[in-house]
Amino acid sequence: MLTGHSPRRRWFGESRSGFVAAVRVFFFPAVLFSVDAILLSANFWHHYGNMINATKGFSSFFRHFSWNGDLDGSIIELFGHFQLLVAAIILIRVWALQPRGRVYGTWALVFVVIIADDFLRLHERLSVKIDEGLCISDLSDAPFCSVLDLTFWGFCVMVMGPVLVVSHFRSGPAQRRGSSHLLAHVFVLSLFAVGVDGVNAAINGRSHDGIETAMVFLETSGELIVMTALLLKVQKLSAS
Repeated sequence: MLTGHSPRRRWFGESRSGFVAAVRVFFFPAVLFSVDAILLSANFWHHYGNMINATKGFSSFFRHFSWNGDLDGSIIELFGHFQLLVAAIILIRVWALQPRGRVYGTWALVFVVIIADDFLRLHERLSVKIDEGLCISDLSDAPFCSVLDLTFWGFCVMVMGPVLVVSHFRSGPAQRRGSSHLLAHVFVLSLFAVGVDGVNAAINGRSHDGIETAMVFLETSGELIVMTALLLKVQKLSAS
């Protein structure tokens, strides 16, 4: 009796592996970035419709606040956070499968905190508490709110940073390399979420409306695209 696999079965197995790899490398990125393009196009038409004060036609359809990626609860924000949630779930699974991958569990916690902040409006609640304590007359002042955002995320870094550093150096070499890649993605994400947002807050009401709209669109586009790249990086880490 012959042992081992027949040539036909080996060919089928190799073909299946090649198909799965092709889906991973080409199909998932194509789908995710296509959704990004559609949502950002809708976001563009939202801002354009507001600028021309469209009341009917194509542009008026996108004037609803749900197409404004700068607002909590918008479709763009929900899709971005959905990607972060999927990334967190994948990282937890990778952590469970890799004995020296505890840093991935910490990164999953970081992503959950980012999602929770927006869904539970944590830094907005902090703003209200500060307003009540300091009796600030106009909390809607954009530069002041930007400072509060920095304060909130600075506190999160102080709390979670040491945990991330310790888990990073207690993980294996491959996991540390993956963690460094995740850190690079999160750093770029913070440039848009905090940096560009801070610049926009500083020029709010002090520059042309078109410039402010362009800055908001830049922030929204940057955040969404980086979140997509982050999910794809996590998916690649899970396959390695």
